[in-house]
Amino acid sequence: MLSLQLGAGVVAQQIWGWTADRVGGLRTIFYASAAMAASMAAFLLSQDEFGLYSVSAAFGLAFGD
Repeated sequence: MLSLQLGAGVVAQQIWGWTADRVGGLRTIFYASAAMAASMAAFLLSQDEFGLYSVSAAFGLAFGD
């Protein structure tokens, strides 16, 4: 799961950089923080291995900022 988070974070750096160029840095930080909070809450709701891996990928995408 950690490798998945790390890989998603590398991809997310490009995505968040593109977002920051379009909407500004402060809004991008707000969006990334909201996405990270939502993915951390989703860890509480995951019941199986597939859920943990998918939430790990979502957390990595949010953490890439």
